[in-house]
This record gives sequence, structure tokens and C-alpha cells, in this order.
Amino acid sequence: MGGRGASSGYHAGDARDTYGKEYDLVDQYRNIKFIKVKSGSSTAPRETRTRDRIYVTLGGKNKDTPKTVTYYDKKGKKRKQIDIKGNPHRVGDVVIPTPHTHLGYMHDGKTRSLSVREQKTLDTILRVWDTRKSKD
Repeated sequence: MGGRGASSGYHAGDARDTYGKEYDLVDQYRNIKFIKVKSGSSTAPRETRTRDRIYVTLGGKNKDTPKTVTYYDKKGKKRKQIDIKGNPHRVGDVVIPTPHTHLGYMHDGKTRSLSVREQKTLDTILRVWDTRKSKD
């Protein structure tokens, strides 16, 4: 995908995971990039070099359906993640269905339903993806 693409860019032991090495770019729409993991399970990038980027990580059996939407701040750090697929979460006595939003890197009790703006963004992402898939 190249040096300026999706990245994790963190140290894992003595090895350095370089930018753009873990993900393949599948499609792009404005500031939204659709990516898939080259190998292993589908995980969102930990950080990015592009300000205010949104990544849609593809997953599932064939790694071809949107699984998560991850937002990054002006410093390239993960701000929030929308889980499109997966199990609902329980916060206290409340069950939050999927899709839902996790705030920050850690999801400890910071899970909530989608805001109106997040739902509109998700609707756009799914529309763009469906349009792309219909052309294949």
C-alpha cells in the first residue's frame, strides 16, 4: 500500500512494524480508506500519519465486508471505533446493540450507541462499499 498508508507503527519487542506494511488499501472515498489486514485477524490500525483519517477495516470470512470504522485525531492517534459486526456489549444493566461506538484505545466502560453524525457516516460508508461491490 505504500509508506503513507494505514499503519500501526509501534514497537513489538525488538522488531519495528513499519508504516503501510500490515494493510492493503482496497478503496478510498474522500478521507475514508477501506483497508484489509494482509495476514492474521482483522484489527484496526493503532495510529496513522494522516490527520483526521477514517479507516474502514474489512473482515469476515472472506475479509470483504466492513467490520470496524476507526477515527483518528489531528495527531494520528485513535479517537474512537465503531464496531459494525460482533456482539452487543453490556454497560452496567444496559445492553448496547451492534453497531456501537468505543471511545479511545481501551474500551473499558466507554461504549455507547451511535450518535446521529456517526450513523450518517456509517450509512455513507456502507453505501459507498455496496456501490463498489456491485461494480465487481
